[in-house]
Amino acid sequence: MKLYGYSSGKDDRLEEIKSVSLCFESHVEAQKFADFANECAKKMKDWGDDYDHEHFAGGELADIVISRLATEVG
Repeated sequence: MKLYGYSSGKDDRLEEIKSVSLCFESHVEAQKFADFANECAKKMKDWGDDYDHEHFAGGELADIVISRLATEVG
């Protein structure tokens, strides 16, 4: 697993980051994210290489995206 993110500045460049904190206001929000992550894992397994990514917040800001890590074949 690798983590990537965008800064909140003007630069819209995706960069690898060291860590991330997900902060939920309630167990309900945490459960919604857990359900989302589980659904992404199921799709990733079922779709194989056809799985690309899913947006937790529908593409809005403060979004979390679960993507398949692209691997290069040598």
